[in-house]
Amino acid sequence: RLQTPVGSGLEFTDKVFKEVEARILKREEVLAYFSNIGRFGGGDVSAGNIFVSMKEPKDRPLDPKTKKRMTQKDSMNAMRKDLKDIPGLARVGIQDPSQSGFSSQRGMPIEFTLRGRDWDTLAKLSESMKKKMDESGMMTDVDMDYRVGMPEVKDLPDREKAAARGVSVAS
Repeated sequence: RLQTPVGSGLEFTDKVFKEVEARILKREEVLAYFSNIGRFGGGDVSAGNIFVSMKEPKDRPLDPKTKKRMTQKDSMNAMRKDLKDIPGLARVGIQDPSQSGFSSQRGMPIEFTLRGRDWDTLAKLSESMKKKMDESGMMTDVDMDYRVGMPEVKDLPDREKAAARGVSVAS
């Protein structure tokens, strides 16, 4: 999962993705990739996904340190390092789909939700928790849905007018 800064246009995000794709293709263990901007569920042009297929283990290069064939985990860690300094890339999250959680959200192995009535407090707590998790060194690819500056639309239906027109709240 990749994200450029909030408010980035499609052209900018495409440019960043092309740099990511070029770096992925330089990796000897990579067989193929598929990328998309805008994610599958909506039109957020500042975010997208890249799916990477790896060569069979016997066809992968030897790790210079261990002298063993690169594992998927080795490759994931190397890609995190390769991609972290790309200008314009705000977030990188690398995951093994086979290790996905059972939630309907992001599919990460561990996910949790903060809820409450005060949006500003939730935003501050989320940022604080993310920072502590990043600094702990015990987790990788810590991420959250909240993005400062993300445009938002609030729709507050007039229930009485809707009911008078036969429109349910669920509709």
